[in-house]
Amino acid sequence: MILLLGDIHGRFEDFKFQIKLKKISNCIIIQVGDFGMTFASIEISENALLELNSFLKNLNITLYAIRGNHDDPFFFKGNHNYSNLKLLSDYTQLKIENNNFLFVGGAVSIDRVVSLKKMKDLSNVGIDYKLYWPEEKFILDEEKLKNIKNVDIVITHTAPEWCFPDNSGGFGDFVQNYINNDPNLAIELKEERKMLSDFFNILKRNGNNIKKHYYGHFHRSEISLNGQTTHILLGVNEIKLMEDYNENLFNEIFN
Repeated sequence: MILLLGDIHGRFEDFKFQIKLKKISNCIIIQVGDFGMTFASIEISENALLELNSFLKNLNITLYAIRGNHDDPFFFKGNHNYSNLKLLSDYTQLKIENNNFLFVGGAVSIDRVVSLKKMKDLSNVGIDYKLYWPEEKFILDEEKLKNIKNVDIVITHTAPEWCFPDNSGGFGDFVQNYINNDPNLAIELKEERKMLSDFFNILKRNGNNIKKHYYGHFHRSEISLNGQTTHILLGVNEIKLMEDYNENLFNEIFN
């Protein structure tokens, strides 16, 4: 059984509580980015990951996660894979329960100016704490895409232009407030959505029949359709069954 998990932003204890409350075990969980790799030091984060891996192992759960814009890319280079916790590098392909997955993380942070200011303020009092990484963005690697075949399901952090949210007519007040203090942000956000569209179009031109696409980043729960592909946006801390996104069925199984 495969479950999909939305952004958790490092709230591992909340995640564990939800798993215990719903009595989830003996399954695969796939997380769509903003996992929470923003610790003050590598040593602290290593301990947290080992503890989380132990928790998952005891319940026979394997968790796969991609990088979001609020994750340190350092942890998603293929070197932080434990027995039951896998932090996947971009363009990883895996076959899980007869489904062929493609995983690609990254996105632009709308709050990057705020994060940089916080980092500077902390640095001024001797605290080195990372909240922003210039290499956070989604990377469209057309060379790698040329050789990717037989993909059924795509996992990304952000989404193509035809998915929710629709930014074709501009951005809402929440995002616009950040744009007002970050002159290049609007352009980069539009470029990123276009890159995701190109990403999917290249995959389809190569003969990939993508049935489902799961993503996070936008902190909402929505479903969009484009051709034969169902695009499913997961909210913060949201868990869905891959087989069926009917909440009643999920509750029936785990309650």
